[in-house]
Amino acid sequence: MRGIAGNIVLIDIGITKRGLDDIGDITKILPQCDPTGTLIKQGQELVKIEWDAHVITTADELYHAVWENVNGVFSISSAVDGILAATIPSSVTYIDDTDVMATIATSKESITLAIQQHNLVDESTYHRMISRQSPGQFQDV
Repeated sequence: MRGIAGNIVLIDIGITKRGLDDIGDITKILPQCDPTGTLIKQGQELVKIEWDAHVITTADELYHAVWENVNGVFSISSAVDGILAATIPSSVTYIDDTDVMATIATSKESITLAIQQHNLVDESTYHRMISRQSPGQFQDV
């Protein structure tokens, strides 16, 4: 989050390492909003990420594994009302936890409301939350 003028701040939205553990190999990134300057509502979908992966479905006593293709869609939505400042280009096919999927200009009041509604949490709360979850389905071991 970075201030730009008075009450307005820019927030960058991305995917954490734990979030990426639930996504297989990215096949397509699909921005879901019109170009920058679009009004965004809390809960509005910003980006869809299509992915595929292989999972072991069975194994026999000789440790022969049977693999199955799986695919899915990971959706990123806005936690705040605001104005879309940028989205990741659809030409991108690899991301990590440092990549910004969307940037939104919003008010400090909108951020406070999102925190009160539990749509945003601070970093320490986030780490406590994920420590109680099982590892992601594609976590590197």
